Amino acid sequence: MVRRDLPVLRQNVYPTYNKIKPDFAGEMNQSTWTSRCKNGSEIIFFPESYDKDKDLNRFRGLEVNGFLLEEANELQEVTFYKCIERAGAWQIKKGEQPPPLIIMTCNPSDNWVKRIFYDNYIKDMLKEPYYFLPATILDNPHITEDYKESLKSLPPREYKRFVEGDWTLSEDPDQLIPYNWVKDAIDREPGTAKGHKRKLGVDVARFGDDETVLASAFGWNLDLLEGHHGLSIDKVASLVTNKINEMPVDADQVRVDSVGMGGGVVDMLRKEGYNVREIISGAKAKVTDSKYKFKNLRSQMWWNVREQLREGNISLQVSNPKLIEDLTAVKYKMNADKMIEIESKDDIKKRIGRSTDYGDAVVYTYAEMDSGNYSNLFGSGQARDLFSITEYKREKY
Repeated sequence: MVRRDLPVLRQNVYPTYNKIKPDFAGEMNQSTWTSRCKNGSEIIFFPESYDKDKDLNRFRGLEVNGFLLEEANELQEVTFYKCIERAGAWQIKKGEQPPPLIIMTCNPSDNWVKRIFYDNYIKDMLKEPYYFLPATILDNPHITEDYKESLKSLPPREYKRFVEGDWTLSEDPDQLIPYNWVKDAIDREPGTAKGHKRKLGVDVARFGDDETVLASAFGWNLDLLEGHHGLSIDKVASLVTNKINEMPVDADQVRVDSVGMGGGVVDMLRKEGYNVREIISGAKAKVTDSKYKFKNLRSQMWWNVREQLREGNISLQVSNPKLIEDLTAVKYKMNADKMIEIESKDDIKKRIGRSTDYGDAVVYTYAEMDSGNYSNLFGSGQARDLFSITEYKREKY
């Protein structure tokens, strides 16, 4: 069973495998990532790891009789051909040798999967031994009606691709977070929270139609997401105070957007002795050893969440249609100097008709967390003072 890398295999494929594991399969050895079956055969969880092994040396000498390529659209075309080369290499007793078999799952993408399979399928030119079976999310009998309804909040382009299975739409190169990363995070089993403190992110409503949103995570597991309409500053402060005491969460692990109305919330909380962290999205990005530069702190925070979703770290145990839309709606651009700039809130609001309140609250929640998979941006020790803003004045923003 092949997927892009081990973190995604471990956090996406393995939980699903456990749910549908057949009786003949043994327990997974998480050192070798193999499961020995009753007849002596093995199921191997095998990361492609192309970024570290572009010559696919790990495949050399691999003796298997078949492959399941999960999300083949995320894998390299050369990996597909390497699988053809290795499938059938494990020779067993005469008369019991199974035919080599390669099964692939995929999402609509404008890459080699489309060129080899879909394009030839719709032209009625797909020849044996290749085969293509069209299927969409709506063909899954286990999908709930609530989940189907939530998908309708996706941007039209994303809905057509991932719900209706429209292969004619190419991926938007400016989209910060693809929908399938968000879906994977929703499906992902919660990971360990050992060594982490609970975090609380607060996006305070700036205008009448905005929502004040609270998001909280323990480790990489988002387990609280709630929105409130029409709250005054003092009521928002009271709500945050209650969360601090009830959850509980340390005040210095609470991050509040202090631009506009949020500044008053921060002042009230600090007056009550809760030394919460204020976030000024327009402030300068934290200087790190990342290969990228960032236009401002907001760009850096959103990019961090993007990478954590891409790496398969975040588990969205709670979600709603607005969060899905927020995360998939944001666009970005990168200039020649590798300076990343996230689309402004005002521009996003013009496109989707509202502010990304839910997405912003989640971004604040994860902003200071660091991971071994993303240590080049928020490495150990560097993230602790990410929101040290003594050199800025809130009034400027």
